[in-house]
Amino acid sequence: DQSSKLAETGAEKARLERDRRFNQAFEDATASFSKDEAEVYRRGDQLIVRLKAMKFPTGSANIPASSLNVLGKVKDVIAEMGADQVVVEGHTDSTGSERRNQELSEKRANAVAKYFVAADAVPQNEIEFRGFGDTRPLASNKTAAGRATNRRVDVLITASGPVENPRGQATRSSMSSA
Repeated sequence: DQSSKLAETGAEKARLERDRRFNQAFEDATASFSKDEAEVYRRGDQLIVRLKAMKFPTGSANIPASSLNVLGKVKDVIAEMGADQVVVEGHTDSTGSERRNQELSEKRANAVAKYFVAADAVPQNEIEFRGFGDTRPLASNKTAAGRATNRRVDVLITASGPVENPRGQATRSSMSSA
């Protein structure tokens, strides 16, 4: 009975430490971006980076040079968290056909995923990409500002298991909801 209580206490202590590490990673990620570059959210055991500074040319999936800085920051967040899985989600506004928007959102998400693989941020088998076209708007598509908000890329980062980062601190943890 006493050993089971010790085990429960140890498990609770480990859970609290994972949450502390996740919260620190969340704070570090939030501080990494200006409000014009990205917003950082927590959803359960995922850190979500909503890239506001990804300004793809109209109808194009080519990553513009002006977006490389913000992608580099996301790469750093992925490394600091020791990501086990990264999902890149592409979104468009409602301009154009439903089919074209779906294809474009997939191509843009794929381009960002390929960037992370090429930059050694995450192995190919630990990254996915998805396109949602115009099916998940954040704002009204009736205004230019709303359409600009809806044209976005979200990066969902999930990590588990401790690993040492370059600063020598364990930052990779199995993250659970608080």
